Amino acid sequence: MKRKYKIILGAAAVVAVVVFGATYALRRVAVEVIEVRPRTIYHSFTEDGTLKAGRELRIRPSYSGELEAIEVEEGDTVERGAVLMRLDTTELEYTLQRLNAELDRLEGEKVRMHEPPAAAQIRQAETAIELARENMRIAEDRYRRLAPLHERGNISEVEWEQARDAYQNAKLLVKQREQELEGLIETHEPTAGSLHVMSARRSEVEAQRALLRYQIERHTVTAPYAGVVADIEPEVGDLVGPETPLLTLFQLDELRVEAHVRPRDLQGLERAMEVELIAERRDQDVSFAGHVLRIAPHARIDLSPLGLEEDRVRVTIAPEIPSGLRIGPGFRLDVTFRTETREDQLVVPRTALFTVDGEDALLVVEDGCAVVRRVTPDFKTRREVTIVDGLAPGDQVIPDPQATELDEGARVAPTVR
Repeated sequence: MKRKYKIILGAAAVVAVVVFGATYALRRVAVEVIEVRPRTIYHSFTEDGTLKAGRELRIRPSYSGELEAIEVEEGDTVERGAVLMRLDTTELEYTLQRLNAELDRLEGEKVRMHEPPAAAQIRQAETAIELARENMRIAEDRYRRLAPLHERGNISEVEWEQARDAYQNAKLLVKQREQELEGLIETHEPTAGSLHVMSARRSEVEAQRALLRYQIERHTVTAPYAGVVADIEPEVGDLVGPETPLLTLFQLDELRVEAHVRPRDLQGLERAMEVELIAERRDQDVSFAGHVLRIAPHARIDLSPLGLEEDRVRVTIAPEIPSGLRIGPGFRLDVTFRTETREDQLVVPRTALFTVDGEDALLVVEDGCAVVRRVTPDFKTRREVTIVDGLAPGDQVIPDPQATELDEGARVAPTVR
């Protein structure tokens, strides 16, 4: 009886071994594959790009003075000629009034030149001398007060020259007034020389008045072209000058992207060629097209992302920004250049390629088994390679044979990724 049980148990063990062996032999290894289809492949490289305004200008005042008013806010869209800021012109306005009065005085003097001299005329000439001396004293005081500021470079050259010229003109005017009094005492009949001097003085005053009007007008800062206001720096009441940035004016109707490319990557880059622009977003990056406008004819020293100095060539790109994408000057973009393209190619990852007896090969799936296939590669990029012989559309290729550690002939259960 015991012998009978031993025979039964032995037979069961043999059956179990046979079943296990058959199951193992029929077991399929799950593996991901790619199903090759003709498609386009290209060489490409990516550089950082910066969005630039079509025109960008830092607005500065023409003259020094106190900022009286700011007429715009950041983000405002303005037309050409729109008032942006105003500088205080009180001192200039007072000087203009004085010159207007001087012209009136000259006109009256011209009328009186043909009248007999009188005590009132002499008193008037003496009063004119006193007024001229007082104006000279004021001009001299301003000239001496600005001298140390000019030596330290705290005022503009234009303002210094104005103060110096005003002082010189005031001294000249005093001398002229004194000569006028002498001429009045000597005779009341105007000579040709007197009339010429009178005309010259009038022309001088009119020129000074025209200059003042020009300066007053330039104390109002206007937009040189239509654009968007940004980066307003000073505040009302600040003292500003020709070296003081007031604001930035962007012209946004012609945005451009600037990228800096290494000289070794210029091969294949051409004007009008299409590039891919990528704007990073929190949920999903946005990709859109652009085309090359200009390639600089020279290289400049620039810093790489690692902080190393490199020769770089500036490439300017016209972006085709999709509606609804909010970007503006200063935004960073990725710029992908495609320098060589092949169409209708059978493409596999470079990791799929290996060598057997000195020949290139792929591991493909045939009838549920992993089979080594000799192939002929051609065009290569950093990640992919085209196969011109040994592969057909629809073939299933294992993308990384070394990672799967499959032997040739192994039964597999492929999953197309």
